[in-house]
Amino acid sequence: MGKDLYVLKKMSLYHGKLSRDDSEELLQGKPNGSFLIRDSSIKDHHVITYVEDDQIEHQLIFLEGQGNEYSQSSINDQAIRVDNIKNYLDRNEALYSNPIERESFKNKMGPRKKDESPDETPKDSFRP
Repeated sequence: MGKDLYVLKKMSLYHGKLSRDDSEELLQGKPNGSFLIRDSSIKDHHVITYVEDDQIEHQLIFLEGQGNEYSQSSINDQAIRVDNIKNYLDRNEALYSNPIERESFKNKMGPRKKDESPDETPKDSFRP
């Protein structure tokens, strides 16, 4: 694991395998500048989900230095190459000013039921 990926995973604004729908639900009604970082379904990529102009946006990012090559596919044409996540967020503070921490999502989802395994999504959280 590259150093920057290790740093990212320790940040409270990193939500791991949070789905696109769940990230949008978490940011719904939040002020401009609110953001979180989550894993992408695309290998070796992450997503910054943020609120801009009262709309929820998703920016694909690729953390350099993970030992994986950044290929020039059409997917990667949409990704921003980031060599240092903290510096990137600092440089873009106007856009990413209000981090949404992991605990916010855990509290919103409520406590896990006894018969649920940690990796299982509660049955009532599925939406059509």
